[in-house]
Amino acid sequence: MSPVERRFMKTNANSTASLEPSTHAADFAATDKDFERMMQMLTGFFVTQIASAVATFSIADHLAKGPATAEEIAAIEGIDSAATFRLLRACASLGLVSCDDRLTFSATPLLGTLRTNVPGSLHSMAIAWSAPGHWLPWGRFLDAMRTGQPQTVPALGAAIWDYYARQPEEAAAFTNAMHGFTSGVAQEVARLVDTSTAKLAVDIGGASGTLVHSLMTANPQLPRCSHPRPATPS
Repeated sequence: MSPVERRFMKTNANSTASLEPSTHAADFAATDKDFERMMQMLTGFFVTQIASAVATFSIADHLAKGPATAEEIAAIEGIDSAATFRLLRACASLGLVSCDDRLTFSATPLLGTLRTNVPGSLHSMAIAWSAPGHWLPWGRFLDAMRTGQPQTVPALGAAIWDYYARQPEEAAAFTNAMHGFTSGVAQEVARLVDTSTAKLAVDIGGASGTLVHSLMTANPQLPRCSHPRPATPS
């Protein structure tokens, strides 16, 4: 029996599971690695905002053209150079970029996930996930636990699709996020799904229609229709 099983379960004479008093506390003592991992979890929202800034200011696209300094990127984007340098140093600590002795930054493959117009791009998702439509409801997570109720309306003043109808730029970022994420798997889905006998492909809430478009590319004879939500740009 494993330490976890010894700690949490034992079977009595009636074969009824019950909690076992802890006699193996040492088996469950947190290690330095556990504390390090928990700190990474607790500061995860830092990373989300860093990734959002990287996407918003197109840093992955800039560095895809070659190494650059913080000053060069800041000048292109019209942002503060000192803040850009600190952002890039944070990116270096996360493995998104590398930095040489001349304080010139270069892209890593991990940064490539935040480029625009690449299959599976997470560029718009980094923006959408940190925008108010997602960020603010998550800030009310404890309220959701206490009440058992969704917190989108209390946080945003409207249901999510009504909110997006009033925030077209944020809605567009969400739609682009879905397109980028779907584009990374759409071709494989089209390869695996046999549509040769299908009479119609309907993409409900399909936004940009990325998935059904891939199915049509694989089978040009496939009749299709896409029904995006009215509040979501298509």
